[in-house]
Amino acid sequence: GITFRKEIFELATQKGAKTILSAHFLGRTPSREELDNLIKDMAAEKPFAIKIVGTAQSEKDNDRIIDFLRQHSRKGTKLIAFCIGRIGKRSRIESARHGSFLAFASLSKGKGSAQGQMTIGEMRRLINGPE
Repeated sequence: GITFRKEIFELATQKGAKTILSAHFLGRTPSREELDNLIKDMAAEKPFAIKIVGTAQSEKDNDRIIDFLRQHSRKGTKLIAFCIGRIGKRSRIESARHGSFLAFASLSKGKGSAQGQMTIGEMRRLINGPE
């Protein structure tokens, strides 16, 4: 729980490591109110970066997470936010274009760690366009 997390943060600080505090929602994407409350609570713990991942059930979930990311990344928060799942693929591209601190891709096809994850080559083409 939280006690264990505090110990990890303290050890990371001692070792010069940076922490990413994450929350993953399998099967849903939180409402905007939930997202705003979540980032407030997570930021209070002072991690280096915050990662919030939903599961897209519709394009509205992608829009919600990208709008959330845009707002909070403009405030200077090191935020990683996107949706997983087949429908969430667009949010992975949009998040990389609109201020996500990090993006996740696999090195080769079939080696992804979550549904909707693209290869690094595919992600680069979709973000930057054809070379």
